[in-house]
Amino acid sequence: MKFSAWIVALLVLAVGMPAFATVGDTQWWKTSGPGITGSETSVKTWWNNTFKPGNPNPTAWDYDAWNDTDNTNPYTGNWEQKAERWFDHQQTTITLSLEVAGYAPHNTMGWQEITWDSSNNKWALGSKSGVIVPGGATAVSTYSVPIVPVSNFVFFLGSDNNQHATWYTMDSLNTDTYNGTPYRHAWVFNDPNPPNGPASLSWVVAWEDVAAGSADNDHNDMIVRFSLSAGGGGSGPPVPEIPPTLLAGVIPVIALAMRRFRK
Repeated sequence: MKFSAWIVALLVLAVGMPAFATVGDTQWWKTSGPGITGSETSVKTWWNNTFKPGNPNPTAWDYDAWNDTDNTNPYTGNWEQKAERWFDHQQTTITLSLEVAGYAPHNTMGWQEITWDSSNNKWALGSKSGVIVPGGATAVSTYSVPIVPVSNFVFFLGSDNNQHATWYTMDSLNTDTYNGTPYRHAWVFNDPNPPNGPASLSWVVAWEDVAAGSADNDHNDMIVRFSLSAGGGGSGPPVPEIPPTLLAGVIPVIALAMRRFRK
């Protein structure tokens, strides 16, 4: 009996491990980071106009998180960061929904491979990348993205004429800081009313395109919506994945071993 319990525990841990991936500094940003503000059409204003109550799925998101009208939300100004990196991507459609930035004519967005640096226990930039949203794009524009040929990737916000540095959805890859912590150039939320795909695979990414010392924190410099056809998003260290074919073959072997052990 002990043997079977041990096997079951190992299987549950192996299959369930991806659920433990979290964005490590989200709590710090909620309590100590700058709120999403700004006098322009900030991501807050855009979000409330796009997903206001009365839209098809108003219960899938927390409208009060931005406004705290009933004083029930312990943190105002920012939401929980939902992802920093993505994996097992197949294909997607990305829609540029809003762009309010002086750098807008030259801002680009794309994907960048990341690899796990086990010697330093951190993610590092890989060699493969691709541009999705070119400079000069106007909202609302839609782009089809083919298979991304890497295991793990982040999104980046760049400039086709180097007007500003390249920023990433993973905070630790950004070179500027806010109170000693890598600045959050991208806020990533699950899309509560995705145009394509389920909400669990659908995302909103809201960018700030200037360095922390000059940022107005409205994160409206580029806002995109996209849905993955497979895979998912997360953060933290990589989690070993069990291919379904391997899992299908291993489970019967384990079951047979358990039966023999009981005998």
